[in-house]
Amino acid sequence: MVNILKKETIEDSDVTRLDEIIADISAREAKLDADFSYQQEAFAKRWNIELTPSELQDEIDGISE
Repeated sequence: MVNILKKETIEDSDVTRLDEIIADISAREAKLDADFSYQQEAFAKRWNIELTPSELQDEIDGISE
């Protein structure tokens, strides 16, 4: 990825490759986010902890949308 971005001229094939990399990372990250959320909720339920919405997290989530 860095090698592509360091090039003086970025070609269509480079953009395609970067899009593939981003899609792959996003897909893996979505799975990790879902797993984390599930585990967080299970932990909170087990220990009777109330999870509250986070305005900061909502703002962060809104950046990518």
